[in-house]
Amino acid sequence: MSSRTSAQSSSKSRKLTQLNSIRVPRTLALGVVLLISSTLAGAQTTPGVLGTWNFNYDWLCSGTYVQATITFNSNGTFSDSQGFSGIWSSHDTQILFQYNNSSHTTYEGSIVESAVVGISSAFIGGQGGQSGCWYAIKSTATAKPSAEGTQELTTSGEPRK
Repeated sequence: MSSRTSAQSSSKSRKLTQLNSIRVPRTLALGVVLLISSTLAGAQTTPGVLGTWNFNYDWLCSGTYVQATITFNSNGTFSDSQGFSGIWSSHDTQILFQYNNSSHTTYEGSIVESAVVGISSAFIGGQGGQSGCWYAIKSTATAKPSAEGTQELTTSGEPRK
């Protein structure tokens, strides 16, 4: 190997090491990739996403889920049964949706037929971030309030009133 090739290889190795040391929340990283992919592909959406889903979220991933419904519209917007709304995008088997709130609460998930499972994040004022787990099952029925548990935060990541 020539000294020039060796120097180039060493430089690439240092750059990769530097990139590997950057810590980016998984939701944010996957969300950016999904949005870029959707934009490059002409903002494609997965047709099976459209409609109403029984949405179950757990802000601490403790196993105590709260149920709501969420409806994804063909114009790239969504609304939920707690009165919140936002924008969404999907590509292949991934979905990303973000609430129109000051926390920019974001959910990212993997779609498998009529089910989705994923993670969520919210940045609440000066309190730092909040993360959670969620899943949804496609349905045209309205979900009833869950008796499984309650949480301090709503679907949009904001404190309950």
